[in-house]
Amino acid sequence: MIAEGYSAELDEWRSLSAGATQYLEDLEIREREATGIDTLKIGFNAVHGYYIQISQGQAHKAPIHYVRRQTLKNAERYIIPS
Repeated sequence: MIAEGYSAELDEWRSLSAGATQYLEDLEIREREATGIDTLKIGFNAVHGYYIQISQGQAHKAPIHYVRRQTLKNAERYIIPS
């Protein structure tokens, strides 16, 4: 085991691993604030992995760097390419 504080990068990865749910909730809040889209949600499915979901009524507000991956009855799902 490597002691905490030895590597800042390792500490960050450990923190992400331990607090992944909190990280996703924080990311969702940041994206909502950055885009002004109050219906924005972050989710996961086995086919597309992690995605950003926006209601059809607010889909026109999606930033240009969001890539549409799936269209649902009442929502659009996007990814952000790495």
